[in-house]
Amino acid sequence: MLAAAAACLASRAPAQTTPSTAAPGGQAPAAFGVVGTNYTDFTFGEDRRESFSPSVIHDYDFTYNQSVFSSELWGLDSNVRYDYAASGARGHSDHRQEVLAGTTAYMLQSWGKPFVSADAGYAWQRAGVVARKSFADDFTGGVEFQVLRQLAVSPFVEYQSEPHLWNDIRNAFFPDRQWDYGVKATYRFTPQWGVSAGLQMDQFSRDDWGYRLGVNFHF
Repeated sequence: MLAAAAACLASRAPAQTTPSTAAPGGQAPAAFGVVGTNYTDFTFGEDRRESFSPSVIHDYDFTYNQSVFSSELWGLDSNVRYDYAASGARGHSDHRQEVLAGTTAYMLQSWGKPFVSADAGYAWQRAGVVARKSFADDFTGGVEFQVLRQLAVSPFVEYQSEPHLWNDIRNAFFPDRQWDYGVKATYRFTPQWGVSAGLQMDQFSRDDWGYRLGVNFHF
């Protein structure tokens, strides 16, 4: 539903590009949103879950993104991410850290930027008295729509896994494989600074949902 609403809003919004900013051939400029730009981003998130314990997870994410290649039709980014998630329930606590690196490929269209990202790295977790380590991967696909000149909206689907972090501590449990579905809005209020907000749901229950708030610096 979130993705459909974003697509509808984007299709009804008037074009905001000018001849000085539009790419050749009538393509959308690469500068709006975050896909295809150089930026750093810090995001705080909270996930509320009804399907299993713990019911609340706090997430902190730092991303460095670099544009590697860009043409009139498509482009390529590289990125490095650090993610820290923490929760606790009934005397148990769970802390998970991940370091990931990867790439994002995208297309430049007049209506937006379809993109797909692939990241891989390392994760380690401590839940109660159990500590685990694992390789980690993350795959994301979506479209970044330019709704207004400084506002972009991105419906997305994300799959992440850390296959060796699973454990039997029910009171402090992180899934080792998970699908998320959501939408993210990014507003650039100066050429360098922007903010973002997002909502997402997971595969386990329609009552499992989360939000993300972030600030990004473009260079």
